Amino acid sequence: MKKKPNIILILSDDLSLCDLGCYGQEKIQTPHIDRLAAEGMRFAQAYAGTSICAPSRCSLLTGKHMGHARIREHGQPVPGGSYQHSLLPEDKTLGDVMQEAGYKTAAIGKWAVGLPGTEGVPYKKGFDHAFGFYDQIRAHSFYPDYVWRNENPVVLSGNIGFDMDGLYRSNSRRFDSDNPDKNTYDEQGRLIAKGVADPSKVQNTYDLCEQEALQFIKDSAEDPFFLYLAYQNPHGPLIVPSLEPYTDADWPSQRHKEWGAIITRMDTGIGRIVELLESLQIDDNTIIMFASDNGYSAWGYFGVDRTEEVPFFDHKGPFRGSKFSLDGEAGIRVPFIVSWPGKTSGTISNQVIAFWDLLPTLADIGGISASVETDGISFLPTLTGEKQPQHDYLYFEQGHQQAVRMGSWKGFRPHPDDETELYNLETDSSEAQDVAGSHPDTVQMIEKVFTEARTDSEVFVNPGETEEHHRSKCAKFPANSFPVQNAYHRKWVEEFE
Repeated sequence: MKKKPNIILILSDDLSLCDLGCYGQEKIQTPHIDRLAAEGMRFAQAYAGTSICAPSRCSLLTGKHMGHARIREHGQPVPGGSYQHSLLPEDKTLGDVMQEAGYKTAAIGKWAVGLPGTEGVPYKKGFDHAFGFYDQIRAHSFYPDYVWRNENPVVLSGNIGFDMDGLYRSNSRRFDSDNPDKNTYDEQGRLIAKGVADPSKVQNTYDLCEQEALQFIKDSAEDPFFLYLAYQNPHGPLIVPSLEPYTDADWPSQRHKEWGAIITRMDTGIGRIVELLESLQIDDNTIIMFASDNGYSAWGYFGVDRTEEVPFFDHKGPFRGSKFSLDGEAGIRVPFIVSWPGKTSGTISNQVIAFWDLLPTLADIGGISASVETDGISFLPTLTGEKQPQHDYLYFEQGHQQAVRMGSWKGFRPHPDDETELYNLETDSSEAQDVAGSHPDTVQMIEKVFTEARTDSEVFVNPGETEEHHRSKCAKFPANSFPVQNAYHRKWVEEFE
């Protein structure tokens, strides 16, 4: 009997919808991802959990939209520091579900939903093997002093001393300014690492995660396996081991080459994964899914306003908006590709899906009924060409902002005290014309969803909540995020030295 299909879920970080060739990108080379799309199914209306990293990942992993998800923001300010919330013991994940379905599981890369020392770490959330960054903020580095393998820190001695402060300063300045902190590359486009004892010994975490993923696949080839591979690329601060293949390209700036190279490097690694699957002769029984955790964020690395496009790349396509915002589609509409040999073959789907649909879909593929309450609907029927159940609506929340996708309608309000805006995405994908005044019944239905689709968070800002009330409820949480991480950092580096 043929074993259950292996599943590899690859999540990029801050990739814009149109950064890939298969979604219209003309400058950046992504041949391997484009091949997955050509041989699979490319979704034109796929949505992230929300428009920022950690909450969106929580949605993907737990099958909950932002009205019910445990994690709805990044770290919260509390007296004495900052608090970063973690998944709790009762929160089941994709890993738990796939274990129940008989899969060997691994989470590699950026976790962001459970700090070390909590019950939210991946090896306690259904993953047999874990490697990478557990903490959201420490994942903002490609050359850290250490990463995690399960419960053990892995010290990267060659990275000690790397000038991360300079790298952050560089990324806060315009790309065309006189920037003394910009990354330095030699004539071949190879990085010259600053601050370390021996630049030849630095280790890029993207490369380490790729190696870990390849080894997991080799070790698991005889069993059905589920690999959640959550890359940092192309999230900043922008830095790459090499500017190839754009070293000598006539592009506007080094920053443009870094953005292109960090995406193409990820694409090349995905090609290596496909090559390994083929060499192990398991490619015909392996599903590869590819997505991004949120949409357009390139503004942050090119010195333009958050709502502006970087014209050279045209990342945003027809949409307005950006990361951190539900106003416009650019921050939440994401690339989503499924390659399943024998099931998908070069099709474009207009089925509306969201991250919280992944959990019931993978449970279906694994042949089980997920023992998890979820906001999602399995889109396995779409993949197999059968009749697909539809959502009544998709609900999004980001701080005070709320948005609803209902059929072709998109409702948005920046705060419960503000008027609800209404757009018809079928005829107005850029959300240029607010038609709320001529469709009061639709506005009323959407405002009902704004109220009924959610429960209050005990940690994060709820729509309409006063700052005073939020501070009061957060005062009970310890400042155990960044200070604890710094203590861990000092402890293991000092022990190594």
